[in-house]
Amino acid sequence: MIGHNDHNIIKKITEHFKNMDFDAGYKMLKSSNLSHAATLECEGNAEFYKKNYQNAFEIYGQVTDIDNEYRISRYYYLWASDFFAKGDLVQAFEYYQESIDLDPEFVDAYIDLGALMASIGEFASARKCYEDAMAIDPEDINIRKSLNSLRKM
Repeated sequence: MIGHNDHNIIKKITEHFKNMDFDAGYKMLKSSNLSHAATLECEGNAEFYKKNYQNAFEIYGQVTDIDNEYRISRYYYLWASDFFAKGDLVQAFEYYQESIDLDPEFVDAYIDLGALMASIGEFASARKCYEDAMAIDPEDINIRKSLNSLRKM
Protein backbone atom coordinates (compact mmCIF):
# COMPACT_ATOMS: atom_id res chain seq x y z
CA MET A 1 0.00 0.00 0.00
CA ILE A 2 1.30 3.45 -0.83
CA GLY A 3 1.22 6.34 1.57
CA HIS A 4 -0.63 9.59 0.97
CA ASN A 5 2.60 11.49 0.30
CA ASP A 6 3.76 8.85 -2.22
CA HIS A 7 0.37 9.03 -3.92
CA ASN A 8 0.72 12.80 -4.32
CA ILE A 9 4.24 12.46 -5.75
CA ILE A 10 3.09 9.75 -8.19
CA LYS A 11 0.22 12.02 -9.24
CA LYS A 12 2.55 14.98 -9.88
CA ILE A 13 5.04 12.86 -11.84
CA THR A 14 2.23 11.30 -13.87
CA GLU A 15 0.83 14.74 -14.65
CA HIS A 16 4.18 15.64 -16.24
CA PHE A 17 4.03 12.49 -18.35
CA LYS A 18 0.40 13.13 -19.30
CA ASN A 19 1.43 16.61 -20.50
CA MET A 20 4.27 15.04 -22.53
CA ASP A 21 6.87 16.70 -20.31
CA PHE A 22 8.91 13.53 -19.89
CA ASP A 23 12.14 15.28 -18.89
CA ALA A 24 10.47 16.98 -15.92
CA GLY A 25 8.66 13.78 -14.96
CA TYR A 26 11.81 11.67 -15.03
CA LYS A 27 13.75 14.38 -13.17
CA MET A 28 11.12 14.45 -10.45
CA LEU A 29 11.03 10.65 -10.35
CA LYS A 30 14.82 10.45 -10.01
CA SER A 31 14.83 12.91 -7.11
CA SER A 32 11.92 11.20 -5.34
CA ASN A 33 12.24 8.67 -2.57
CA LEU A 34 9.45 6.42 -3.79
CA SER A 35 9.34 2.69 -3.16
CA HIS A 36 10.48 0.39 -5.96
CA ALA A 37 6.85 -0.48 -6.76
CA ALA A 38 5.83 3.20 -6.89
CA THR A 39 8.85 4.00 -9.09
CA LEU A 40 7.82 1.24 -11.47
CA GLU A 41 4.26 2.58 -11.53
CA CYS A 42 5.61 5.97 -12.63
CA GLU A 43 7.80 4.35 -15.27
CA GLY A 44 4.74 2.44 -16.50
CA ASN A 45 2.77 5.67 -16.59
CA ALA A 46 5.49 7.26 -18.73
CA GLU A 47 5.23 4.38 -21.19
CA PHE A 48 1.43 4.68 -21.10
CA TYR A 49 1.54 8.34 -22.13
CA LYS A 50 4.13 7.56 -24.79
CA LYS A 51 1.48 5.13 -26.09
CA ASN A 52 3.82 2.20 -25.51
CA TYR A 53 0.97 0.23 -23.97
CA GLN A 54 2.67 -3.17 -24.09
CA ASN A 55 5.69 -1.78 -22.24
CA ALA A 56 3.41 -0.11 -19.70
CA PHE A 57 1.50 -3.35 -19.23
CA GLU A 58 4.71 -5.30 -18.62
CA ILE A 59 6.04 -2.74 -16.14
CA TYR A 60 2.73 -2.71 -14.24
CA GLY A 61 2.93 -6.51 -14.14
CA GLN A 62 6.33 -6.22 -12.44
CA VAL A 63 4.70 -4.08 -9.76
CA THR A 64 2.13 -6.76 -9.00
CA ASP A 65 4.96 -9.32 -8.87
CA ILE A 66 6.58 -7.20 -6.15
CA ASP A 67 3.35 -6.46 -4.27
CA ASN A 68 0.19 -8.29 -5.33
CA GLU A 69 -1.96 -5.81 -3.38
CA TYR A 70 -0.58 -2.76 -5.19
CA ARG A 71 -3.25 -1.59 -7.60
CA ILE A 72 -2.67 0.74 -10.55
CA SER A 73 -5.52 2.51 -12.32
CA ARG A 74 -3.89 2.45 -15.74
CA TYR A 75 -3.12 -1.28 -15.39
CA TYR A 76 -6.81 -1.97 -14.79
CA TYR A 77 -7.61 0.33 -17.71
CA LEU A 78 -5.34 -1.62 -20.05
CA TRP A 79 -6.91 -4.89 -18.92
CA ALA A 80 -10.38 -3.39 -19.45
CA SER A 81 -9.46 -2.24 -22.94
CA ASP A 82 -8.24 -5.73 -23.77
CA PHE A 83 -11.43 -7.32 -22.43
CA PHE A 84 -13.52 -4.81 -24.40
CA ALA A 85 -11.63 -5.56 -27.62
CA LYS A 86 -12.22 -9.28 -27.06
CA GLY A 87 -15.94 -8.76 -26.44
CA ASP A 88 -15.86 -9.64 -22.73
CA LEU A 89 -18.00 -6.67 -21.76
CA VAL A 90 -18.69 -7.73 -18.18
CA GLN A 91 -14.97 -7.99 -17.35
CA ALA A 92 -14.30 -4.76 -19.27
CA PHE A 93 -17.01 -2.96 -17.29
CA GLU A 94 -15.62 -4.21 -13.97
CA TYR A 95 -12.06 -3.23 -14.83
CA TYR A 96 -13.03 0.22 -16.11
CA GLN A 97 -14.93 0.75 -12.86
CA GLU A 98 -11.91 -0.36 -10.82
CA SER A 99 -9.69 1.98 -12.82
CA ILE A 100 -12.04 4.87 -12.01
CA ASP A 101 -12.25 3.86 -8.34
CA LEU A 102 -8.46 3.88 -8.10
CA ASP A 103 -8.05 7.23 -9.87
CA PRO A 104 -11.27 9.24 -10.19
CA GLU A 105 -9.43 11.85 -12.29
CA PHE A 106 -8.23 9.37 -14.96
CA VAL A 107 -10.38 10.58 -17.84
CA ASP A 108 -9.57 7.78 -20.30
CA ALA A 109 -11.43 5.23 -18.19
CA TYR A 110 -14.61 7.34 -18.25
CA ILE A 111 -14.38 7.79 -22.02
CA ASP A 112 -13.94 4.11 -22.75
CA LEU A 113 -16.56 3.07 -20.22
CA GLY A 114 -18.91 5.49 -21.98
CA ALA A 115 -18.11 3.83 -25.31
CA LEU A 116 -18.79 0.43 -23.78
CA MET A 117 -22.13 1.58 -22.37
CA ALA A 118 -23.13 3.14 -25.71
CA SER A 119 -22.19 -0.09 -27.51
CA ILE A 120 -24.77 -2.00 -25.47
CA GLY A 121 -27.46 0.64 -25.80
CA GLU A 122 -27.11 2.03 -22.27
CA PHE A 123 -27.18 5.61 -23.51
CA ALA A 124 -28.05 7.28 -20.21
CA SER A 125 -25.07 5.57 -18.55
CA ALA A 126 -22.85 6.46 -21.49
CA ARG A 127 -23.94 10.11 -21.22
CA LYS A 128 -23.08 10.09 -17.51
CA CYS A 129 -19.60 8.72 -18.27
CA TYR A 130 -18.99 11.42 -20.87
CA GLU A 131 -20.36 14.12 -18.54
CA ASP A 132 -17.97 12.92 -15.83
CA ALA A 133 -15.13 12.97 -18.38
CA MET A 134 -16.06 16.55 -19.40
CA ALA A 135 -15.98 17.61 -15.76
CA ILE A 136 -12.38 16.38 -15.59
CA ASP A 137 -11.26 17.65 -19.00
CA PRO A 138 -13.70 20.30 -20.29
CA GLU A 139 -11.39 21.26 -23.18
CA ASP A 140 -11.39 17.82 -24.84
CA ILE A 141 -13.29 18.24 -28.09
CA ASN A 142 -13.64 14.47 -28.64
CA ILE A 143 -15.45 14.02 -25.34
CA ARG A 144 -17.73 16.92 -26.27
CA LYS A 145 -18.49 15.31 -29.66
CA SER A 146 -19.30 11.97 -28.04
CA LEU A 147 -21.53 13.64 -25.49
CA ASN A 148 -23.30 15.72 -28.12
CA SER A 149 -23.99 12.68 -30.29
CA LEU A 150 -25.57 10.91 -27.31
CA ARG A 151 -27.69 13.95 -26.42
CA LYS A 152 -29.35 13.61 -29.82
CA MET A 153 -30.52 10.09 -28.99
